[in-house]
Amino acid sequence: MKGIVFTEFLEFVEDQMGPDMVDTIIDDCELSTGGAYTAVGTYPFSELRDLLLSLVKHSGAEPAVLLRGFGHKLCATFTTGYARYFDAAGSLFDFLGSIDDHIHVEVRKLYPDAELPSMRIAERNADRLALDYRSERGLEALAEGLIEATSAYYREPVAVRSARMSDAQGEFVRFTIERKAA
Repeated sequence: MKGIVFTEFLEFVEDQMGPDMVDTIIDDCELSTGGAYTAVGTYPFSELRDLLLSLVKHSGAEPAVLLRGFGHKLCATFTTGYARYFDAAGSLFDFLGSIDDHIHVEVRKLYPDAELPSMRIAERNADRLALDYRSERGLEALAEGLIEATSAYYREPVAVRSARMSDAQGEFVRFTIERKAA
């Protein structure tokens, strides 16, 4: 997993719960890195999972709530550092439609070892979009936070629902994103 996710996660924890909590969760985990990450490095997903589980243990917060909040923070980082992708899309639905076929292609050019989720449009009309999220990592709450924050970036209020589904390719989460009336 790319280091930017780790550095942003630890910054999220510090912003939400203070630097002592960052030290606590790092000390609580047996991390091969010792908790030292760079934004451009690549690290085992297991370390992020362990940090999250330690944060759950020490904060009492639900994993999905933490991941959604982290998704909002990560989106702010992405909109600042990669504004060209957001600006090129111009709208929430267009942006979400560009993730697999454009953004993830560009990420793989820079980082061929990147293990990215799949996010495919299953259905779309003017007011509703169904997005199928496939990942072995179970970070759908993070994806939901990213979707919510991206809708705020475009100033397009939406309601987001999710449902676990399966097909011949395996299990996935379908996000149904509906525009709210202005």
